[in-house]
Amino acid sequence: MRIFANLVFCLVLAAGAARAQAPLTVEGCGAPIPAKIENEADFANIGADPVQFRQGAAPKFLAAIGALCRTSPKHQALVASRVTSIVFTPAPGGEEDVTAYLLSKTLHLEIFDPAYHAGPFRKALAAALEKGPMAPR
Repeated sequence: MRIFANLVFCLVLAAGAARAQAPLTVEGCGAPIPAKIENEADFANIGADPVQFRQGAAPKFLAAIGALCRTSPKHQALVASRVTSIVFTPAPGGEEDVTAYLLSKTLHLEIFDPAYHAGPFRKALAAALEKGPMAPR
């Protein structure tokens, strides 16, 4: 019985860990686009908990990209041709809630305000996609 209880505990623990670190992806733009969060510990510098960002705001940002693809054939084509991955980075001292830009085929989202604000994000996203890749910083 003790072995069974330990096995159940391990399975529950593994399921919780897998759920906490579920892969971040964009759906709805053709092929799934993987996303990652860089420098998770630095989210404290913008007053955010990286786990809460991963589970709360990050999926909202990614869902908005998918929604843009589903509602705008122009932007779907831009995402399909210009984006193969997405990186979230905390950006202390940023001027906007989020800054979006393309480097090579990676869409960078620098987050100043960890809360998701639909209007400003859609505007920054559309501008980055339309501008295209910029020179490396």
